[in-house]
Amino acid sequence: MIDGHRVMMNLLQSSVKALKKYNMDFLLYWWPLRVASITLDISEVCNQVCVFCDRRIRFLESGKKPRFWDYDTFVRASRVFRYYSIVTFAGGCGEPLLNPYIRDILKYLRLKNPGVKVRILTNGVTLSPELFDEIKDYVDIIRFSINAFSENVYNELVIGSSFDRVMKNVSYVGNNKRKGLKVIVSYIGMRMNIEEFPLMVERADEMGIDEIHLQALSERGMDKVKGESLVRYPELLKSIWDKSREIVENRHLRVKLSVFDAYKAVIEGKKADVEEVGERGIARGNKVVIPGDGETRYCLAPFYSTIVDIEGNVVPCCSRTVPGDKKFGNILYDKVPPIKNRSFYNLRRALLTGELPDFCKYCNRAPVTKVESFKHEIYERFMASVRNIKF
Repeated sequence: MIDGHRVMMNLLQSSVKALKKYNMDFLLYWWPLRVASITLDISEVCNQVCVFCDRRIRFLESGKKPRFWDYDTFVRASRVFRYYSIVTFAGGCGEPLLNPYIRDILKYLRLKNPGVKVRILTNGVTLSPELFDEIKDYVDIIRFSINAFSENVYNELVIGSSFDRVMKNVSYVGNNKRKGLKVIVSYIGMRMNIEEFPLMVERADEMGIDEIHLQALSERGMDKVKGESLVRYPELLKSIWDKSREIVENRHLRVKLSVFDAYKAVIEGKKADVEEVGERGIARGNKVVIPGDGETRYCLAPFYSTIVDIEGNVVPCCSRTVPGDKKFGNILYDKVPPIKNRSFYNLRRALLTGELPDFCKYCNRAPVTKVESFKHEIYERFMASVRNIKF
């Protein structure tokens, strides 16, 4: 009997290999084969203000009335979700769980897209035991934003904080999660809070936390975060990271530690820049290294990420160098899913050729790399996704 899956797989792989050197359009057209995530900003309502959250700060300064998606708006947007592997509920300047339709939204998403993973990013204030028990069957990943492990430091970072409530909610979620639901803590490290990172690691298993992500600070919020990036304090960062890993290893904890962005580069002994943004969105402070001939930015965002604002407008990443009037589609009105539209296609091509638009040239979030090595990695990632296709 002929194995149809194997035949289709061999044909597709042969086609890609044959076109690899001659026609990158083939890869760009078929990308992403459901390997991307889409992040939805469904609420501008929030119950606290973090000193490093420049979007929330700017929103409050604007005096605008906060909005949120209603149920019908979500249903309208949901036609594109089948092209993605993960749907994330976040808030550019709000808390997604404060959307009054969140229960119905999550139920509808699970019913209509059972194969898509659902992720919620939350500050933890609203995720009470009662709410969690209602939604836990519709969620696969809950990521808490927690950036201190003592009330004093927490209060320094969060205006209108609810430290005790957040800690209790995290513990309840972690210890009452269903099988397959993952609990993650995102910890934005800075000089004023990094000493507390090992304390969270020590308590992670007890609180039912599966992973802790150490993320880099972007110095673009309130004045108090200026000078706080740990890129400026490499020895301190390395010391705390090594101490935290030793705690996991010596105590045989099951929590997984990960470090991202510029902090990963610092720990690995590589050069990293402090992310600052000037009036026109061009990075200032440290000098930005612009890619030269045969170079590009090592950026996976247009291949794996779609970010949607409260009005349905789309961007491929959250870099502040992207002009505010630069749009990559709108999921409420466009017939073509964002990851497949011409703007995303052109941006992926730009990264694979080194012919970058200015907002990529001057973005210091993504390091400079050789065009050929980036092409090779994208090709290998594409082939890995092909091998997981089910015909």
